[in-house]
Amino acid sequence: MNTEAPQGTRCGLDTVEVARIERLLLDKTPEELAGLFSVQELADAGAGPGRAASLAARFAAKEACCKLFPRETALGVIAPADFAVERGAYGAPCVKSSVNAQAVLDRHRVARLRVSLTHTEASASAIAWADARQTDVP
Repeated sequence: MNTEAPQGTRCGLDTVEVARIERLLLDKTPEELAGLFSVQELADAGAGPGRAASLAARFAAKEACCKLFPRETALGVIAPADFAVERGAYGAPCVKSSVNAQAVLDRHRVARLRVSLTHTEASASAIAWADARQTDVP
């Protein structure tokens, strides 16, 4: 029985304190927030009391996506802002990559990124994994 993960499998995990994002929301201008979150992410988070927790989960997902590609992250090729976490057709989170991030995904033969998010009042966590692009060989 082969217990090894398929070649190319990648997984990233991150946790963010909600209080950190609450401080960020108080300290940053709307323009500075736009450098961290997409317009759609900010809209999806709403303006109510759960906004910080929602954005914390999204930020954790962005960090988890970066952890899938440690070399490119360390070199500054990609950053958390290169990934946007938006709602899919049925409300599930889906990752939208910037042009820079898509180039990295292509280089690593990644078909798509998937994320799972969770949060409490105090912290938010996310896991990201990469689906390898399959190549059919005749």
